[in-house]
Amino acid sequence: MRRPSAEEETQEGYLASVSDLMAGLLFVFIVALFAFALQLSTATSDAVRIRADAETQRAGQEAKLDEMRTRAQDEISALRAVLQGELDDMRRRTQEEIATLRAEVGGGLGDEVRRLEDAMGRARASRAALLTSLQAALAARGVPVSVDPDTGVLRLSDRILFGSGRSDLPPSGPAREAVGALAEALATILPCFAAGAEGRAACRGIGAPVIDAMFVEGHTDRRRVGTGERDGNYELSANRALNTYDAIRSAKPELRELRNSAGAPLMGVSGYGPDRPVPGREGDREEDFAANRRIEIRFLLAAALPPELRDLRARIDRFVSDPSLDDDRSDERH
Repeated sequence: MRRPSAEEETQEGYLASVSDLMAGLLFVFIVALFAFALQLSTATSDAVRIRADAETQRAGQEAKLDEMRTRAQDEISALRAVLQGELDDMRRRTQEEIATLRAEVGGGLGDEVRRLEDAMGRARASRAALLTSLQAALAARGVPVSVDPDTGVLRLSDRILFGSGRSDLPPSGPAREAVGALAEALATILPCFAAGAEGRAACRGIGAPVIDAMFVEGHTDRRRVGTGERDGNYELSANRALNTYDAIRSAKPELRELRNSAGAPLMGVSGYGPDRPVPGREGDREEDFAANRRIEIRFLLAAALPPELRDLRARIDRFVSDPSLDDDRSDERH
């Protein structure tokens, strides 16, 4: 058997050394791989544990959130029930107050308005009786007149007429006779509708005083008078009223003593120029012009029903009968 040479022995020793080195490296690698595998296993376990803890925490938070949500819903339901109860109480109280107010308005203030309306109705009826009495008295004297109970006007347009541009009453004739008859009728009848009539036996039951003023009104046709800026028809109508007023008081001086409930003289004058033509006499015919050159007697009531009162009466009626204030309709809106 041949013995290996020195070179071969050297080569074999080198290979043995390399083998040992490789074996050592392989051992180190295996150890390192084992260590890595151990660390990986530990990290995986930690990750699983952390995930489990996170899931547990999330489940706990969701449970708490559900509990909070449930409590909030319970509190909201309870608060809603309380608010609904208070709202129902407020609605009931409001309806009770509306019913009370409706009763007060319909009964209290409504009664006051009705009493005033009744008083005004009686006053209008008394004025209508005054006009009817004057009309009958003048007709008995041969002086026919027309009356308007709604406005309180007695019209003498067919008897007391004026010439165009004239304001004087003729000293005799139908116009003077009509004025005399009017004065006599006024002196007989008008005191029963003035202040102080309550004590006179002949005037009992009339309910005086219902007349606040009696105006002798003058009128003209619409043809312009004069050449200046101011239409002379207004002065002309006032003069016609003044002349007729003086003739009435001269015929019956006692008319000067008549007073209204405030103690002011009952008689007065006014002039309207062409502003108030006779209804149906607005044309340009000579007979239309002549009919508007006239005298009217207007009787004003002591207390006319103001528009505000009529509006209040309408508002009261609407409020008392308003179905939108009823309980069932009010509940439907809520």
